[in-house]
Amino acid sequence: MALISLGKIDKTIIYPLIPIVIMLCETKYFDYLDPVADHKTEFNIIQSISKCMAIIPFIIFNLQNKISNKQHQIDNKLYNKKYYEKYGAIKLKKFGFIVLINVLNLIFKMTYYRIINYFVTVKIFSWYILDIILITLFSFLILKAPVYKHQYLSIIIIVVAGIILNSIHHEFDEVGFKDILVNIFGDSVYSLMIVLKRYAMVNMFCSAYEIVFYEGVFSLVFFSVLLIILTNVEIIEKYESKRYIIYEDKTYIDNFYSFIDLLRTDKTQILISFIILIYYIPYYLFFNITIKNNSVFHVLLILLAEEGYFFDYGDDAFIICMNILLSIILLFMFLVFVEILELNFCGLSVNLKRKIAERAEIEANNDVNIDDNKKEDRDSLIEMEGQAIDFNNDNPIN
Repeated sequence: MALISLGKIDKTIIYPLIPIVIMLCETKYFDYLDPVADHKTEFNIIQSISKCMAIIPFIIFNLQNKISNKQHQIDNKLYNKKYYEKYGAIKLKKFGFIVLINVLNLIFKMTYYRIINYFVTVKIFSWYILDIILITLFSFLILKAPVYKHQYLSIIIIVVAGIILNSIHHEFDEVGFKDILVNIFGDSVYSLMIVLKRYAMVNMFCSAYEIVFYEGVFSLVFFSVLLIILTNVEIIEKYESKRYIIYEDKTYIDNFYSFIDLLRTDKTQILISFIILIYYIPYYLFFNITIKNNSVFHVLLILLAEEGYFFDYGDDAFIICMNILLSIILLFMFLVFVEILELNFCGLSVNLKRKIAERAEIEANNDVNIDDNKKEDRDSLIEMEGQAIDFNNDNPIN
């Protein structure tokens, strides 16, 4: 057997690939987005509108469900009754989960996308370094997902490689205790949100479209209110001056009128804003479809693709070589973690999902064969004048 083999790959692998392609394109052309992206609140509003567009597939999904449920009413009234009793019992709980998910999402945005830097200077690390540990931990606690030997190995190598990659790009220079705490907090919030999304979609009849739509509604309301406040609050003390908006010789964290002036003076920014709105629609949809139809761990592949360090080579030969080497190692170990690649040595492939399923099928078949044999033995016995006769053995059984 080969030391490394290809695992089971099905059509759902395309779900994380779509957000990855979108993020790679954004990384390449991000400079064109800078004028709009500098207005953080408006940028988040545009993203929120993209999420709200999920109402279209959400409505279609609900209509299809209604048609399917009507057929169930005709075909199986008992099943339909039990289904709706169960659905009604968790409906309120599902809404509570949706609210919690959106609160976590907003906290994460305020923390990790450096909005917090308007108030205090914080250095942000690469998120996959902590996220692979935290998502695994929350999955174990909430989803009851066991962790196996090949995943432990993957986590160790990914974290070590990620630390090295950040180090050669000087991301840990002048890092303080405050920075570490903020990063751990932000990653914990994000990882918990991802796992709760999976739980809601798998256990509470919650579709990916529903998650994205409500996320858009909550974010749109929050950032719209925030923009109104920020537009009317002048800033005196600055923590990172380049991140502030200057409008009419006054300084703001963000300002709606400044954004309108940008669109008015540079018409291409209208087109760029529209492009941002459009291309984020499939990004958020397939990001959440990945969580539902693949796993929470496949999200880590998307996060890996979002890392700008992999494309920041510069002119240093050492950094170029290390970037290439570490990129290959990180990608390889992520694929091992999600079992797209299998390591067939040191018992690392024993507890792959594919192997576990195969063993369960063999055991099920063996149980069926045992039951069939017992049934044949029972069928071969008849009672005659107080004695059981086994026609497989010609001798009476006393």
